[in-house]
Amino acid sequence: MVKKILRNIFFLILTIFLLIVVYYLYQLYIVPKLAKLDIPNSYPQHSVTYRYNIQSNGLIALFGDKNMPAQQVTTELEKDMRAIKAVGFDGIKLSYNFKVSNYLANRIALRASQEGLYPIGLLQGHTAKPKDRAFTADEMIDWQKYVREEVVTNKNIIYFWEIWNEPVVNLFYYGTPEEYVELLKKTYPIIKEENPNAKVIVNLDTHDQSSAEFSYRAMELGAGDYFDILSIHPYGANPYIRENIVKDSIASEIVLAKKYGNRWP
Repeated sequence: MVKKILRNIFFLILTIFLLIVVYYLYQLYIVPKLAKLDIPNSYPQHSVTYRYNIQSNGLIALFGDKNMPAQQVTTELEKDMRAIKAVGFDGIKLSYNFKVSNYLANRIALRASQEGLYPIGLLQGHTAKPKDRAFTADEMIDWQKYVREEVVTNKNIIYFWEIWNEPVVNLFYYGTPEEYVELLKKTYPIIKEENPNAKVIVNLDTHDQSSAEFSYRAMELGAGDYFDILSIHPYGANPYIRENIVKDSIASEIVLAKKYGNRWP
């Protein structure tokens, strides 16, 4: 009798364990493949950057500086995405980092898509490459593999990919205009090949003389053939919104786009 009870308890525990494993495997592999957003007719009009960071102590810092263990993240993501959607945003911007696990970014993109928010994936490699040079030949091959993997993984939910962040800013410097255009040439076709419905974004700010020189030189070298949307980061909201800076930056960007055919939204 005791053996029978112990055997039943064992099988009950085993059954519960297997159900938990199946549930997590379903969430990990099946749910992402089922997720899908309609192919957009235009780019998100109002997006917010969603920041996170994996801490050395194993905690994860999400939007609003909330530190939490990994198992709590799913619940918090759902709350955050609902809040972002509720106040009128239609997209979020996420960082995808070269030579770093982007599992969490993919989970955020998935949760955003479930709320009808269009993710914008920012492909960047600032932490994996010295800022004083472009990629080596071997690094470029690894970069292309990384881009392909992320685009394929998110094919049905990410339709907007930004190549690098701010190549004209020292903090995120990639290389010379010639080297940056080469990066675009090596990256753009992969995105289009793996997701023909995707739109590629680049940031070419002209908010000061040095960035203007970089931006115009890159365009002269044909950068405009390797992106679909021209991005601008005017830095006019710290510590408060300075409308003149924003307007001047937009005006400079319009002049840049017009000079080279005005082909990009």
